[in-house]
Amino acid sequence: MDSTKVDLQRLKAVICRLIDELASQTGSESFQLPETDFYWTIPAEMKLVGEGQQPSTLHVGRLRDDPNDRRSTHESSDDPVLAD
Repeated sequence: MDSTKVDLQRLKAVICRLIDELASQTGSESFQLPETDFYWTIPAEMKLVGEGQQPSTLHVGRLRDDPNDRRSTHESSDDPVLAD
């Protein structure tokens, strides 16, 4: 397989295996998010900056806010959503 392509079935299998392992280790089908659940997003126009360059703008997201944001903008809160 071309090294620039990702086999989605293989990726899905890995993600499912990780989720199953998390459920097995915690003995639960859910877990509490830590207080430090922040992440950075990089605007689309900055995703291909050259090596050594810094994006001029970064946005902070929070995992606990993502489901609420999705519910407010989409009919079904259970549907996965890809961000632009």
